[in-house]
Amino acid sequence: ELGGDERSIAALQLLSDANMAMCAWASSASVSDEDKAELIAGAWGDLVRELSRISSEDTRSAVRDDALLTLQRVLLGAETLDASGDLWLTTFDSNLLSMLVELTESVRKMRGRDGGAAENTARIAVSCVSKTFLQYAAKMQGDDKAAFANSLLTVVDALSVLRKHAKTEELVEAVPEAIKNMLLV
Repeated sequence: ELGGDERSIAALQLLSDANMAMCAWASSASVSDEDKAELIAGAWGDLVRELSRISSEDTRSAVRDDALLTLQRVLLGAETLDASGDLWLTTFDSNLLSMLVELTESVRKMRGRDGGAAENTARIAVSCVSKTFLQYAAKMQGDDKAAFANSLLTVVDALSVLRKHAKTEELVEAVPEAIKNMLLV
């Protein structure tokens, strides 16, 4: 939290730029599958974990929201990494679901107080999780149908719990819309 919101947001932009460079490098013809796997397990995985953490733990709403938008760009822009469905299942289980649980807890704690900022962050998270799920659903389902079904049900459950604590119209409407889109896959 040192340096203010602007500095933190500028640092998040640098992380987004680093992701774009990693994806561009990974998509070049000279990169081996082994090097790509090492990148995904290392730097890219660390980036996703850290952005997920900032998105749910930072106390500054502007930084949380920007971290979530950056996370969404990182996840949706990772198509060139050609990661396996198993990696996406792990990303949901290890990062995105725990982020949703943390954000749900923030929304729950703010109930009765001004929870608008927490709910806005949660609404952005709903969008990030559902768009990522939709983009990589075919890969996840193709690699392990049972794990995919379990992940889908877990995400739907987490979103349902979030909706239960929502007060703002935007979040109340965003959750069922996201669930509907994911179930139509």
